[in-house]
Amino acid sequence: MTAITVAPPNGTKPETQSKSWLQSSVQTFFTGFNWEDQSAEVQELKLQGLQGTNTPLSLTLSVNQFFGAINWEGVAAAAPVAVLAPTSQPVSVANDLTLDDFSSLF
Repeated sequence: MTAITVAPPNGTKPETQSKSWLQSSVQTFFTGFNWEDQSAEVQELKLQGLQGTNTPLSLTLSVNQFFGAINWEGVAAAAPVAVLAPTSQPVSVANDLTLDDFSSLF
């Protein structure tokens, strides 16, 4: 089998990705898909919003695209994990409970 390289048509630039999809995280991989069938402009604005960059919305967008690009929920895609504070009480050591001690409880 031979590999064929197709030349891109005039006026387009071949897409080059800095990272292979095999090396990206699961969140990064699935974030790249247009799940809500939004336009390319809105999809790009949503990706920038998830990355934390606050780019101004273009006034040339349609009303649907403009309001679709706003993060209405105000929460991140994945909430941070809460860190539990260590307890100040040490773990108690179990007493040497014998069978006689156990039976005396009844």
